[in-house]
Amino acid sequence: MEEQTDADEGKEEGKKDTRRPGSDKRNETAELVIHEEKIIPPSRRIPPGSRFKGYWDVVVQELQIQCHNTRYRLERWVTAQGESLCGQLRQK
Repeated sequence: MEEQTDADEGKEEGKKDTRRPGSDKRNETAELVIHEEKIIPPSRRIPPGSRFKGYWDVVVQELQIQCHNTRYRLERWVTAQGESLCGQLRQK
């Protein structure tokens, strides 16, 4: 009897793998834009002779709702004939 490979593991016999090529699990934060980075040292004092071993990255995504105010300055004109002209806001 043939040995089962990792790729065949979990498949039912005779069932074809229908996943698209390249659809393997990917790192979801790899393409994420990082807006802020904070380095947090241990809370305890680091004993002499300790060696720095790098960082353990933790990415937190937050939704920030911000105020965005726009002032529309509508031009106002008066023609030589006394007619008033004013810019108009267009609705989307």
